[in-house]
Amino acid sequence: MSNKDGVAWLGLEAGAGDVIETAEVVAAACPADITMGAPPKRTPAAHLTIARRADRELIAALETRSLGSLDAAWTIDRIALVRSHLGPGGSRYETLHEVTL
Repeated sequence: MSNKDGVAWLGLEAGAGDVIETAEVVAAACPADITMGAPPKRTPAAHLTIARRADRELIAALETRSLGSLDAAWTIDRIALVRSHLGPGGSRYETLHEVTL
């Protein structure tokens, strides 16, 4: 979990390497006009964003699980390449490309 810049996120307990490898394969296979340039200089982090603009109280509650535990699982039915547009009014997400599995 992190609170860098007020963002609370959870890392993956299992399968993070597989998620990162899949992201790299997908990015490499996308045409340059979709990815808009070279791949990132650092390895992407496999994570689930829980909250933006999170304060210390929320971060502490998530770390101690005082709000309850978060156990999640899902089946993947598609892969989407999504660009985040972060701004003062909140985040906006743009799907650049999507493939059904």
